[in-house]
Amino acid sequence: MKDNQPTLKQDILAIWEAEPGSPPQAIQANKHGGRVEQRRLWVSDILVGYSDWPYLAQVCRLERSVTRKGRNTQEVAYAVTSLSPQQANPWQLLTLWRAIGE
Repeated sequence: MKDNQPTLKQDILAIWEAEPGSPPQAIQANKHGGRVEQRRLWVSDILVGYSDWPYLAQVCRLERSVTRKGRNTQEVAYAVTSLSPQQANPWQLLTLWRAIGE
């Protein structure tokens, strides 16, 4: 989700502001040499019927944390998908997200 859709992005941000301590629904951790990566994904279908975004079935929040040589970087990204919860669960969405290059 880019900043060129401010209304949709605000709606998505509001989901996780309402439940800031909710546990992630999918977690992946990988080690590559001295690099440790962790991805945590949250998914919701609460905006279906509320948002007029075409084909919206779920929205996602992905937190990426990378530690390399003692230095940690973190990033948060958001996405929408037309895949329903029956078509793609959080683990499948995380795998798809990684496959398209984050």
